Amino acid sequence: MTWTKILFTANINNNKSIADVPNSRFVIPEPGFYSIEARVGAVAGANSLTREILAVHVDGVQNSWIAEQFHGGKGDIQISGSGLYDLYAGQIIELFIYSDVSCSIYTADKTTHFAIVRLA
Repeated sequence: MTWTKILFTANINNNKSIADVPNSRFVIPEPGFYSIEARVGAVAGANSLTREILAVHVDGVQNSWIAEQFHGGKGDIQISGSGLYDLYAGQIIELFIYSDVSCSIYTADKTTHFAIVRLA
C-alpha cells in the first residue's frame, strides 16, 4: 500500500490557530470531542483507480479509515468521510490517502478540504 499525506496550501477559517498549513496538519488546542471531516479530489491519468482510502493519523500513527471506495475508469474522483474523536491538547492530526495506482491530488478548496470542529 502506498499512502500519501494530503498537503494543504491555504486555510479559510483558522479559529484558535489550529491549522498548521506549512506542515499540512492540525494541532488540537484543547481536550474534547472533535468532528473531523475530509473531502479529497484526485484524477487518474492512463491508469484506472480501483481503490481509494482516506485515513486520519493522530500523532503520526494511523488512527482510523474514514472512507473507502472502489472506482473504475480514468478521470476525476472524490472521496469523503468523517469521524468523531476524543482528543487531547497538543495532539497532531494529519490526513492521508491511499490509491492502488498513481494519481494526482487536487489541493484547491473546491475539491479538497479538511475541517475539525470541537463539539464538547
